[in-house]
Amino acid sequence: MSGFLEVVLILAVIVVGAKLAGWTSSRLGQPMVVGEILFGLLLSPTVLNLLGWNVFNHAAETRATLHVFSELGVLMLMFLAGLETDVRVMRRVGGSAFAVAGGGLLIPFVGGWWLSSAIGLEPSAAIFVGVVIAATSISISARTLEELGKLRSKEGTTILGAAVIDDVLALVALALAVSSGAPLWLVVLKVVAFVSIGIAFAPVARGFLKWFAGLGVPEGLLAGGLGLLLVYALGAELIGGLAAITGAYLLGVLFEQNPFKLDLDSRMRALAYGVFIPVFLVNIGLNANLSEAFQGGRFWFVIGILMLALGGKFLGATLGAFLTGFKPLEAARVGAGMIARGEVGLIVATIGIERGIIKPEILSITVVLVIASAIITPVLLRGLFKSKLPPEPPLSDLG
Repeated sequence: MSGFLEVVLILAVIVVGAKLAGWTSSRLGQPMVVGEILFGLLLSPTVLNLLGWNVFNHAAETRATLHVFSELGVLMLMFLAGLETDVRVMRRVGGSAFAVAGGGLLIPFVGGWWLSSAIGLEPSAAIFVGVVIAATSISISARTLEELGKLRSKEGTTILGAAVIDDVLALVALALAVSSGAPLWLVVLKVVAFVSIGIAFAPVARGFLKWFAGLGVPEGLLAGGLGLLLVYALGAELIGGLAAITGAYLLGVLFEQNPFKLDLDSRMRALAYGVFIPVFLVNIGLNANLSEAFQGGRFWFVIGILMLALGGKFLGATLGAFLTGFKPLEAARVGAGMIARGEVGLIVATIGIERGIIKPEILSITVVLVIASAIITPVLLRGLFKSKLPPEPPLSDLG
């Protein structure tokens, strides 16, 4: 079978299987995202090793294609999350977002660095591990919050804002961890330059979208929106040195007040959730080999990393939210939303391997962390949002 037909086959399995797994998960009272990721884990080398079957003779090319689909799914998901972000609410939670991002980054970073140093890793490798396990990925939380109808809530907006700040802070830490990288002042300058250019270019982007949508070509609005989305994603990488998802999210935020918002949202949503986002979620599980991560006496190190990464992120982010005025339950919701890991941590780990700073096993451990957080985060968010805040006391009881 040709490489093209192999891609067609695996996409058919993923798109249909992901929806069925998501439906099953929802019937069991869990977010659909959990079922979709577990379906990917079922297909992975941990269980069935689907891409290792004889029918797939071009497995490497097939994986590369799935990776491209997955990355496009992440970009669309973050753009849709940006469209759902209420900028006015974001301004009100700005201080909280910084506190949540800082607290959620500091504890796992320090813990990961300390544990890695304790088992004898080189200082540069230990710092790199700290960066890897501290980096947040908002994709899973954004999907879950959207399922729950809480993306525009105070907690949801804080989580999204903190995740963007977290991305910037993680990349600054990455620059410090890589001695041959650009100096810190240059990293900060590039980030500021990209955000400034992105905001300044927004009126031009809106004008282009209005013109393109008015041409009368089939799905001109969707095509124009996709084109701008890819340009902003590219700009985030090339100008700001940020992950492409940051550019996608920024464009969504800038289009939040666009008159075409509702039409663009519905068209992009159909494309994203029909194909690309299911591939992204299944691909997380598909790339995992859980047995590899625990080989060579690494069991307790992996357990320690998971505890620091998940518990440290939850504790730091929850504390940051609580100290900036959130009620305990609200703060816990924010902390749970910041637990998820994904493409940012994987990208950082890959850079460390390419530069010879960390060993490939760290990537396997990162995949375990991504899987664990992707399963835990939706379950925690669902449970915490089902819990009700205590009623406010009557005015007569306030003295």
